[in-house]
Amino acid sequence: QLFQAHPDFHNQAQRAALMLGVLRLLRWCEEQSATYHVEGYRAALGQLMVGLDPEYLVIPVGTPSSRNDRDVLIQYAKEVLL
Repeated sequence: QLFQAHPDFHNQAQRAALMLGVLRLLRWCEEQSATYHVEGYRAALGQLMVGLDPEYLVIPVGTPSSRNDRDVLIQYAKEVLL
């Protein structure tokens, strides 16, 4: 929500790059969690993302990803939102 007040929020490339970084961090946190906590972690993320501005979830094909994990992270976001 802090970024929404920033002028760069309207820059789709900046917003997409930020979201890829956030998704990478969230996925890493899940990977570090004990197996029996993953379901609860995903439930909490799902609730967090319900209030997220849909503009954050628009990640164009050309968005650079230093680790070439763009598609994996988009799939992760879809899984968490379901």
